[in-house]
Amino acid sequence: MPEFETLVVPVNSTWVSLARTRGVFERDVLPGHLARNRWYPERSAKAIQPRLVSAIPFCDIGDNRPWLAFFETTQRGVTSRYVLPMRIEWVRFDRERYNPRAFAAVRQGAREGTLLDVATDQIFIALLLRNLREALVVEEDEQGLRLEFKPTSRFLRRADQAARANPRRRNRTVQQHRARR
Repeated sequence: MPEFETLVVPVNSTWVSLARTRGVFERDVLPGHLARNRWYPERSAKAIQPRLVSAIPFCDIGDNRPWLAFFETTQRGVTSRYVLPMRIEWVRFDRERYNPRAFAAVRQGAREGTLLDVATDQIFIALLLRNLREALVVEEDEQGLRLEFKPTSRFLRRADQAARANPRRRNRTVQQHRARR
């Protein structure tokens, strides 16, 4: 089982504004996580040197909303840019049971949690579909970033058909996300 770091995240902070925590994340957390994932080309954590470029909230609801972390790595002279969706689940990090989606333990004062890769999480995917359906725009003032969800006309037609077929299902995503806070 891999070693996990504990990231200290004060209230109302962002990944980019946390210099020390960002350094620990880039140097000690992200390389090991990437080396364990099939989609990433390098298997040696020591050979992976990521640089966090920016981070932005993924949606407009909830204190515990997912974030998208954008980072760059250079492998064999080629720089590539990646995005990882992540979220803190405020459940104490369990060091006894390995969770392949876990990046690190997180502490915020007396509060303890787990930083998770949510790329395959059902609620994250449902939020992605909700954001597209609503053509949501998320603004992040600290870095001057803007995340725009632009649905195609085909996507909107199918979303409308699905909503007419099952009107209660549309609000379930938001309710599930709020319940996790």
